[in-house]
Amino acid sequence: METELTPGHATTAGTERFRDRTKHQAGHFRAPDGLQLSSIGLGTRTGNPGGEDDMAYQSALPMLLGLGCNVFNTALSDRMQTSERSVGASLRLAFESDLATRDEVWVVSKGGYLTADPDKVRGSRGVRSYLVDTYIESGLADAESIVNGNCIDPQFLRYQIARSRRNLGLETIDLYCLQDP
Repeated sequence: METELTPGHATTAGTERFRDRTKHQAGHFRAPDGLQLSSIGLGTRTGNPGGEDDMAYQSALPMLLGLGCNVFNTALSDRMQTSERSVGASLRLAFESDLATRDEVWVVSKGGYLTADPDKVRGSRGVRSYLVDTYIESGLADAESIVNGNCIDPQFLRYQIARSRRNLGLETIDLYCLQDP
């Protein structure tokens, strides 16, 4: 069953509303392009896929929202997609419980790396087969375009952005970056 994507994106009005209702130190928020972004954000690179690391990220996000953090930085390759999925699950709960609204949070993700899906692979041989089948054999990535496990072909990046949007449950990713191109 496909989860519906939450519409919207971070806005000036939304991030100002978030800033105004949170307790924070003077100078905690910065305003690039008029958006009020917390000076500290949550990154999701470290840890293992699944289990207690998923639970830790999912419990940290609402706590951080309550403390005035509205910047969340993840990547498709962070913990083999499970970081994006943890952030997505936690954001859905935060939106449903009115802890935050979509226009109040700034979500960053990154792509470029060939990334396995831990729900579909087991062991290092399974990862290699998955990567070859999913990306090269399917035609999403040309083997000649892959450098150090990274590909920046437009078709491949479109696929990765769509995958990240599904993992995060968001219609729009506020900032999308190429990871280590």
